[in-house]
Amino acid sequence: MIDIVERFKNFMAVDKGLSSNTLDAYTRDVRQFEKYLEKKNKGIEGVRKKDVVSYMASLKDSGWQAATIARKLAAIRGICGFMLIHNIIDEDPVEDLSTPKGWKRVPKVLGIKEVEELLCKPEGAYALRDAAMLEMFYSSGLRVSELIKIKIKSISSSVSPHTLRHCFATHLLDGGADLRALQKMLGHSDISTTQIYTKVTPERLRKVHEKFHPRK
Repeated sequence: MIDIVERFKNFMAVDKGLSSNTLDAYTRDVRQFEKYLEKKNKGIEGVRKKDVVSYMASLKDSGWQAATIARKLAAIRGICGFMLIHNIIDEDPVEDLSTPKGWKRVPKVLGIKEVEELLCKPEGAYALRDAAMLEMFYSSGLRVSELIKIKIKSISSSVSPHTLRHCFATHLLDGGADLRALQKMLGHSDISTTQIYTKVTPERLRKVHEKFHPRK
C-alpha cells in the first residue's frame, strides 16, 4: 500500500504539475512533520490543530527563520487539503492558522566584557587586520555586505560579524542612545526592526523603569 505522503506527492506532480525540485521540497517538509508526529505516536492521518501549532512552536524555538517555517506550514496545508479531499480526514487542522510572517528572533548579543575580550583575541600574522575589522564591525554596526571587499571569512573568530552588529546596537541602547538615532545608524527602514533590540537590553529597561517609576 502506498503511504499517504507518496500519494500526496503523486497528486501534486500530476494535478498541480510542480517541478521535481518543488516536489522534493514539499515531500521533505511533510516527512519532517511526519517524523514529529511519530514521536507522539501519531500517523499523519491523525493530525490535529494542536499538533501543527506545537510543531510550529518547536521550529521557532529551534531557531528556524519565519520564512522557512511559513514554507513548511504551506507543505502541511497542502497535504491536509489532499487528505480532506480524499476523505482521509474529516476536518482541516490548519484552516485558521496564520502564516508566521511577523515572527522575529531576539538577536544573540555578547556582554561588553565579552566584546572587549574578543577584540583582544586576534593573533598571528593577520592579528592587526583582524583586530581592525572586528573594531570596525563593533564600533560602526556595519553589515558584512558593507565590508564585502575585505576577506572577512579569514577572521579567526567564532563570533559572526552580524553578532557584533547586534552588540553595537544593544550596547548603544544600554548607554542611553535614542532609538530613532540607532535606526538611522543601522539603516533600518522600519523602526519595528530596531525595536527588537529593546528586548535584549535589561540595563536599558532598568534605567527607564527607575526614571519613570522612582522609589520613594
